[in-house]
Amino acid sequence: MTGTIPSPATDPRPQRADARRNRERILVAARDSFAQAGRDVQMPDVARAAGVGVGTLYRHFPAKEDLVRALVGDKVQAGIETAREALTRDDPWEAIEWLVHQSATKMAGSRGLRDAMSVIDLGDENPWNTEEARRCAAAVLDRARQTSAIRTDLTVDDWQALMCGLSAAIATGADPARQAEFVLAAVRSR
Repeated sequence: MTGTIPSPATDPRPQRADARRNRERILVAARDSFAQAGRDVQMPDVARAAGVGVGTLYRHFPAKEDLVRALVGDKVQAGIETAREALTRDDPWEAIEWLVHQSATKMAGSRGLRDAMSVIDLGDENPWNTEEARRCAAAVLDRARQTSAIRTDLTVDDWQALMCGLSAAIATGADPARQAEFVLAAVRSR
């Protein structure tokens, strides 16, 4: 499209080192701010916490939704890395247990981000439904399924729905460890 300004995430030009540092400082400050205030975070507060001007913040993230999307993208990448790390565990069931408990712990630390994300229209795009995220989840599940550690009918879609439900339960203040155990009981082969 002619006349379209590329977003910072899709701009093919590399950023200067100071711009990359500012962006990272903004993301760190935003993570902390959303953890404390949820959807009520104001952009000037994020800029102040990051030690940058409001103009710098808006150059990187033209709207609050853009900032939330970037944070969600980081969460998705962290989830993918957690799934990859689970694959390094020798026992497939222990990998599932570890993955669910790690995910629950991380979800508990990002309740405010989930709150902020709930008011954003993501359209048909589920940020967790990328090919890479599905492939990593499938690898963990396939390995556990091969040893009969989990239900044979558990699909990646089921897994993602369970993780979404786990996140929703934790967001309401439910105990992360207890909720993780409920998920594990649901997926374990009988």
